[in-house]
Amino acid sequence: KLEDELATASEIQRGLLPSHAPRIPGLEIGIRYAPAAELCGDFYDLVPSGDGRLGVLVGDVAGKSTPAALFGSLAVGLLRGHFLQRFDEPAILLAHMNEQLRLPRVRNRFLALAYAIYDARDHTLSLANAGFPWPLLVRDGAVTRLKVGGTPLGAIPAWTYDQEEIEVRSHDVVAFCSDGVTDCDSPDGERF
Repeated sequence: KLEDELATASEIQRGLLPSHAPRIPGLEIGIRYAPAAELCGDFYDLVPSGDGRLGVLVGDVAGKSTPAALFGSLAVGLLRGHFLQRFDEPAILLAHMNEQLRLPRVRNRFLALAYAIYDARDHTLSLANAGFPWPLLVRDGAVTRLKVGGTPLGAIPAWTYDQEEIEVRSHDVVAFCSDGVTDCDSPDGERF
């Protein structure tokens, strides 16, 4: 019975993720989601605005398994409810989410979240970060980290977040990876 419940919970969790990437002119989107167990606290969302902008959210709840998955589901619901009302700048959304995630008063549950808006009209990426691993920018064969940092959501009241704007050039690649990628070891024991 427990295995059936975990399988159902995993199916529900995957159902909260986008089933496909939206089409944005001039943009290619690739997604890979592979939880280490049936349930996890990692999630992502891709939210088109309808006017050439795309909201990119990638999050990771502190902790593992069922509690992290439940808190992640709460966060996804709050984020989607927020998007239905408005399409705020990344730093503003993170500050709002920080206060919202403090309301449930779940101890030791924090959310690392990177949020970016890509604007196809002027090829810019506006990025704010709340404790998520720095996204990577691959440009002309060189890899750099987009060092926009911040405190995880739900940790400190009334926190404000920094926001960076990056010009995205043709053939640039921007990669968002949770610590599930960066913390894993290769077969020979070397960190990714």
